[in-house]
Amino acid sequence: MLDGLLDQVLKETQRLSDEGPEAGYEAFVALTDLREKLMQAVGEQQAALTPEQKMSLRRLLELDPVILRHMQTLKAEAEQGLVRIHQSSLQREAYQPHYDVGSIMFDRKK
Repeated sequence: MLDGLLDQVLKETQRLSDEGPEAGYEAFVALTDLREKLMQAVGEQQAALTPEQKMSLRRLLELDPVILRHMQTLKAEAEQGLVRIHQSSLQREAYQPHYDVGSIMFDRKK
């Protein structure tokens, strides 16, 4: 089980490091979930890791800075998008009249 999960995480990590932020944030979320499962499996079998498994884990660690850089790029794009949304809502509110229903007065003819 650990070998299969390790291979899956390594392949997905290599794919995402090649594709970069174009892969979309959903792919990085899925990778994070896979890595969490892998870490749980490694924690259970820590004393029984083979040299091949240790080497695969080292390869994953080598790709971490690339993956982290891609994730930070996606984060920055999301932050910029949120700022644009906030600014556009502020601009829209500035041009829309605000009426206070409680302060409207009606005149009657006598």
